Amino acid sequence: MKFWPFGRRETRSGYEGLITGAIEAAAAGGSGVAAATAAVESCAGLWGRTMALIEVTPGNRRTAALTPAFLEMAGRQLARVGELVCDIDTSGGMLRLHPSAQSYVTVGSVDPRTWIYTLNLTGASDTRVVYRRRDGVVHLMYGTAPGRSWVGRAPWQGAGLSGDLIAGIERQLAGESRSASGYVLPVPDRGDQGQTGAATDAPDPMVALGNKLAAAGGKLQLAETMMSGHGAGAGLAPSHDWTPRRFGINPPPGTVELRRDVSRDIIATYGISSVMFDHAAPGGSIREAWRAALALSIQPVVELVTGHLREALDVPDLALDMKKARAADVVMLSRALGSLVNAKPDPAVGGLTVDQARAIVGL
Repeated sequence: MKFWPFGRRETRSGYEGLITGAIEAAAAGGSGVAAATAAVESCAGLWGRTMALIEVTPGNRRTAALTPAFLEMAGRQLARVGELVCDIDTSGGMLRLHPSAQSYVTVGSVDPRTWIYTLNLTGASDTRVVYRRRDGVVHLMYGTAPGRSWVGRAPWQGAGLSGDLIAGIERQLAGESRSASGYVLPVPDRGDQGQTGAATDAPDPMVALGNKLAAAGGKLQLAETMMSGHGAGAGLAPSHDWTPRRFGINPPPGTVELRRDVSRDIIATYGISSVMFDHAAPGGSIREAWRAALALSIQPVVELVTGHLREALDVPDLALDMKKARAADVVMLSRALGSLVNAKPDPAVGGLTVDQARAIVGL
């Protein structure tokens, strides 16, 4: 395995630091894009947490960097932005992987071995710009296209219009949620504008009421009533004017429903059923959704990651085992195992052994 560190390292500050910060925010999926929505974060969290359960074999100096923390980050980044590029550092006899906040393939032909990367390696107080060849990086990608084989793409990015739609809806709802809120209580004209003490000849009961309400600490405004009759006798007094009226966030039902529908569509781009994130769904439906998500969404991504890591770390026998994740459904797997072992054997080929059945169900 060859590593080719060349180029320059620099510390950025001031205006350049602001530019770098903007690049890093875009790479992480800043506000205003679909990656900042709960739908994408739910799927990214599921990918990341599941990949954190992976058991890595063989265990040696080349695979020691594939910790649960690294694998969790890899899963989240693939779900959020579609790729993760890490600088391979072998100083001190240990292999370390330093993730790049933003990466570019700046030079290269159709052969990936000719690619040259520009990496932004960030720390607490500096950003280092380094250059690496293909054999000096780990480049995990998802959703590559024939015309851009050097760039990954997150699932939601393939549905760009839906991503723009959900980002716009959530911006609208977030803005509305920051609007003023409270209660309005209609009262008669106070005349003296709430002045009490020596400035008034007689106590005003409405002033006393307003002071008590204000002392209660709640959000409330006193507004002059729009109904006539106060002070003109019981027969003319209003009967409903004393009900506090709430004001604040009140999104149209259609907007709320549209957000829910688009969220389901975004989640579906990950090959995951929205039932996984429905707190009201029955347990059986959630278990079925989990089986489908593991087999048809997360496991294929792990296979892609395994291939990339085998090449980058030069470990041909690298394996990423998902048995801990599958153990979440151990009851159903056990039933399937028993059914395969106890099934009536085919006279031509015989029955399945326990080991054969375990290999089929993944135990």
